[in-house]
Amino acid sequence: MYAKVSAVMKCPPNLKKIAIFFILAIGIYFLACVVKFPPQKETLVDISGPALEDFNFTEYNGTQKVFTIYGKRGDIENRKMGIFRVALGKVVEMKDVRIEFYEDNKIVSTLLSPKGAMDPATRNIELSGVTDLITEDRRTLTCDKLTWNSKEKTILAEGKCVLRAEGRVLKGNAVNADIKLRDVNVMNRG
Repeated sequence: MYAKVSAVMKCPPNLKKIAIFFILAIGIYFLACVVKFPPQKETLVDISGPALEDFNFTEYNGTQKVFTIYGKRGDIENRKMGIFRVALGKVVEMKDVRIEFYEDNKIVSTLLSPKGAMDPATRNIELSGVTDLITEDRRTLTCDKLTWNSKEKTILAEGKCVLRAEGRVLKGNAVNADIKLRDVNVMNRG
């Protein structure tokens, strides 16, 4: 023999919301106690930090892709800031970088560089080492340093620059151009 008892507690609606809140808060607290993070060494300046391995980052303008960055490693300097580093506008260092630029969600140019840095606040990108820019119509630019200005949608290539387009080769110490290498200004031609 057994008895089945059911009851409905009548209480003010706000009390139910408060009870649910406390139950959720206690659950989150216990979950936080179970998850253990490795201890971190406290220093005044922590230059080394978490790293992203085999990452990608895509910038959108509405639903249209602007660019996608692919990298083998992205270093974040301040461990204490974690992912909030991007929101604070700190520079993210990258290695083995490939950046694809888009127009109407189609790739129009690809940048390849051994290392680079992006400022998440401005979306400006600076690449260094032998950097190659290759467009969809096989125009190429090789340089020692390249800076992408996200606001103006232009690049500035510096150092030894070699531009190849339509069977012609131009050399200079600096090149200012759009990402498709259609509007190009070669400076200090050599």
